[in-house]
Amino acid sequence: DKYLNSENFLAEIQEEVEYGENRTEPKQILIDFVPKFLEKLSGLEKEKWAEIFAILSEGVEQKHILAYFKDQTMEKAALAGGFGGEIKKTEQDYLSVVHTNVKGSKSDAVTENSYILKSNLNSEGLDHALSIIRKHRGGKHDLGFYNRTNYDYVRVLVPAGSTLLDISGHSLVKFSPIADYDNGEFVTDADLAEYEKGASQIRPGVKAWREAGKTVFGFWLNVEPGKTEKVVLKYQTPVQIKNGDYSLLVQK
Repeated sequence: DKYLNSENFLAEIQEEVEYGENRTEPKQILIDFVPKFLEKLSGLEKEKWAEIFAILSEGVEQKHILAYFKDQTMEKAALAGGFGGEIKKTEQDYLSVVHTNVKGSKSDAVTENSYILKSNLNSEGLDHALSIIRKHRGGKHDLGFYNRTNYDYVRVLVPAGSTLLDISGHSLVKFSPIADYDNGEFVTDADLAEYEKGASQIRPGVKAWREAGKTVFGFWLNVEPGKTEKVVLKYQTPVQIKNGDYSLLVQK
C-alpha cells in the first residue's frame, strides 16, 4: 500500500510507474487511485468547489488538460471549451511546436522550453528563423528518472506549402524498434501509416509531411542532463500580407 498526498504524489506515482514490480500494467496504480480520488472530491464541502473549478480552469487555459471524446456531443463541448487539442485552422500565419518524449523517462518535468521567432517579409512570402531552446535541469536530482537523457521528437507545424530553407543543431540518431512489429501481434494504426506514407527525408535527420492541413517538419532533439541545446530552423511560408495586415497564430 502507498500513502499519497499533495506533497509526494508525483514522485510516488512516477517511482511506481518506472520501477514498480507490476511491469505488465505499470500504470495500474492510477486506475486504482482515480475512484478513490473522485470519492474524496465528492465529499468535500461546497466552499472548496470554487477553488477546484479555478484549478481546472487554469489547467484548461494552460493546455495541461486536453480531452477527446468519441461521443460527438461531448467532443463538440470540448472543442468549444478550448480543451479539445485540435489543430487550429487559420488563413494567416501559423506555428505550433510539439514535443514528444520517447524513452526519455520523466525528464520533461525538468526540461525548460523557450522559443524565438524572427520574421522577414519578401516578395515570395515570409521568411522565418525559429530557435527552439531546451534546457535540461536534471542530473543531480534525488529521483533517478529526472537524471536521464531527454529524447525528444520535435514536430514543427507551419502553414501548408511552407519550405524548409535550413536547419542546424538537431540530433542525428538511429533508434531501433523495441519489438518486432511484423510478428503478427500488432495492428497498424491507419492514421499513423498515412502520415508515414507521405513523409519524405528533406535533410539528414529531418522529415516533412502533411498533417491536419499543415506542413510538418520532424526531427530529434536530445538533451543530456545539465545541458542546453538549440535548434534553429529557417523556413519560408506562402502567407501573403494583405492591406498591411499580418497575424500569427501560435498554438500551444
